[in-house]
This record gives sequence, structure tokens and C-alpha cells, in this order.
Amino acid sequence: MLKRITSNDPVQRFYVALHESTLSLLQAYRDNYQSVYGDELPQNLAIETMLLEFMEADKDFQKYRKTQAKERKEPARTSAPQAEPQDSGRPEQGPSELDSGQGLY
Repeated sequence: MLKRITSNDPVQRFYVALHESTLSLLQAYRDNYQSVYGDELPQNLAIETMLLEFMEADKDFQKYRKTQAKERKEPARTSAPQAEPQDSGRPEQGPSELDSGQGLY
């Protein structure tokens, strides 16, 4: 059963053709929702919520989304060689107090 639905997200129209048998099942589902929650469930909101829950439950799709998000966040890689760090002649310093989390407060 779908959870109680609330939404303030902007809407974009999208038209879809469904089989009559699917529409009958959708209407039966909406009737059941109304009997459980006492609220009418608009057809568009029922379809949208079902699609969202289906996609959230699809593990392969969630992996795909994470991969896409990582690819968008990674900076573009260039083929130019990176400059080597210059040796300052000083010994390398260890972590500071801030690096270790001490002395922050």
C-alpha cells in the first residue's frame, strides 16, 4: 500500500495511454486508498507515486543513478601531464593539530 501522499513539487504535464484493464486496476487501487486514508487519491498522483516507489526499489537503477551522479561531480580530466611537486629542501612535516582534530575548540 502506498504511504499517505503529500507533494508540493512543481508539475510538468506528461500524457500516457494505458490499457483499460490497467486503468480499472488503478481505479480500484484509488478506491482502496480512499477507504484506508479517507482522502481521494488523484489519478496522476497515484501513478507518479507508484513509479517513484518502483524506481526507488530497483537496486540496479539506484546503482546507475549513483554512477551518473559521480560522473557529473568528477572534474574533467585532461591529458596534459601534471606538474611534479618541487622539493623545498625542508623535511616533510607531519600532521598539524588541526589535521588530528585537536585544538579545534
